[in-house]
Amino acid sequence: MENKIKLGVIVTSLYIKLKDEDIEFASDQLSKYFEVKLYLPESEPDEFGTIPTPQMVKLMNFASSECEILLSLCGGFNQVELLQNFDKLKLSKGNIFVGQSDNTILVNALPALDICKSLYGKGFYNMATDKSGTSKMVGELFAADKQLKFSNVSKSSPTLVGGNNYTFDLLQGTEFCPKFNKPFILFMEGEDILKDSSETWIDFIRNIDSIMLQAGALKNLKGLVIGKFPDSVKITKKQLDKFINDRPYLKGLPIATDYPCGHNKDSFKYLPIGQNISLKMLNLNNKRKN
Repeated sequence: MENKIKLGVIVTSLYIKLKDEDIEFASDQLSKYFEVKLYLPESEPDEFGTIPTPQMVKLMNFASSECEILLSLCGGFNQVELLQNFDKLKLSKGNIFVGQSDNTILVNALPALDICKSLYGKGFYNMATDKSGTSKMVGELFAADKQLKFSNVSKSSPTLVGGNNYTFDLLQGTEFCPKFNKPFILFMEGEDILKDSSETWIDFIRNIDSIMLQAGALKNLKGLVIGKFPDSVKITKKQLDKFINDRPYLKGLPIATDYPCGHNKDSFKYLPIGQNISLKMLNLNNKRKN
C-alpha cells in the first residue's frame, strides 16, 4: 500500500481552540488521504486570540520538517506579524502551505520568494466545524495536491496570484508581494466583515484598482478570477457588468466569476497560488458560469 502524504495542522494566525470531538472528526476525514499530525500550542490564546509569534514559528518549523503539507488551522488578522520573523521560518521546497483569508500573506509570500508551493482554500477549522462539507473539502484538497505535483501547464502561462482582497493589499510594496513584471492572473475573493454589506462590493473594487497601480500590473494582467461571495453579500449582474465595462484594463480579458474558493460556505476549491495556470475566455454576453 502506498504511503499516505504527511499533513500537519498548524497555527499561523488566530488560535481558535476546537472541541476534542471536532478535532477527531476532521482528523478522521483527512486520514482517508493523509497521515495527519497536529502541531497545536498547549498554551491558551491571549486576549487577541493568538499565541506568541516565536512559539508559532517554532511549531511551524517543527511541522515543516516532518510533513509535506502544512494546513493552517484558520485565518485571522495578525499573520502579518510572521513577516517580521520570516527569516526564522524554515519551510523548504518539499512543503506545500495551505490556507485562506489572512493566510493570503504566506500563500503569496512563500512562492513569490521561491521557498515552497501554496494552495489557497479552506483550513482545518472549517473542516472541523462545517461537517456537511468536510468530505468535499478533504477530497478537493487531495485533488489539488496531486494536480500541483503533476501539473503539465506550460511555464509560459500566466502565474496565479491573490487571495482575500483585504489581506492581499497588505503585501503591496513589500518584498513579500508577487511581482507584476510578468504575465499573471489575479484571483480575488471577499468576505462580509464590513458593518454594511452593501459597501463590500465597493471596497472589493477599490482593492483591485489599487493592485492595478503596482508597477507592471496593467501591462501583465491576463485574466481575473472572482471568488463566490458569502451569501450575505448580494452582488447583481448589473453591478458586475458595470465594474467590468468601466475598466479598460479588463477589456478583452478572460474573466471567471462566482468561483467556489474562499469565504462562501459552499466554496471548497483550492487554487495553486504562485503557479502557472490557464484561463479560457468567457463570453460575457451569455450567462456566466462558475
